[in-house]
Amino acid sequence: MVRQRKNRVIFAEKYKQWDDVKWRSVLWSDEAVFCVTGNTSGRVSRPRGSDPVNPKNTRGVVKFPDKVMIRGCFSFHGIGDLVFLPDNVIMNKNNYLELLCEHLPDSFDKSEANFFM
Repeated sequence: MVRQRKNRVIFAEKYKQWDDVKWRSVLWSDEAVFCVTGNTSGRVSRPRGSDPVNPKNTRGVVKFPDKVMIRGCFSFHGIGDLVFLPDNVIMNKNNYLELLCEHLPDSFDKSEANFFM
């Protein structure tokens, strides 16, 4: 946690002199994973005194739910590509760089950005 705080201060010091015009030319990136099936809460409610094994009071469980990883980017002026990653792809340095090489140029054009963060 201390290292992360130090890195944030270093980042802030490095870019604190940027004006609004320069910040508006930054392309920001993020990813999210969405589960499309399965029981995510792990809780089941049933009436007091009811039969716990009655199918009416039970819920199926999916051990390995289907999920999709999505990467996207945006800037002040618009959005870039939304990329759905293939199943079973682990995002490592090489895969990330390949993804950037494939999608970043179009995203810069669409979002009118000049910097990538």
